[in-house]
Amino acid sequence: MALFWLLIGVLSLAVVLALRRFPPVLPGSLVAVLASIAAVALWDLDGHGVDVVGPIQLGLPHLGLPDGGRWRRRSPPSAAGRRETVW
Repeated sequence: MALFWLLIGVLSLAVVLALRRFPPVLPGSLVAVLASIAAVALWDLDGHGVDVVGPIQLGLPHLGLPDGGRWRRRSPPSAAGRRETVW
């Protein structure tokens, strides 16, 4: 299991360093990320214990104010800039 992690890391570093020698048509880090995504998809590395990010939600996040968990416990002067904290 740790061998997969080590192999992906070493190969990614090798790709990034190797592509520094060529004109910057594509950034080496982008190529390394795309190759890592392809490796996970082709060889089912997430099924072999390699941690992946997983599904990512599409679209923009919802806009709004924070729920105020920590802000409600502050007094008005400290919310205005004094360095008092309650937690």
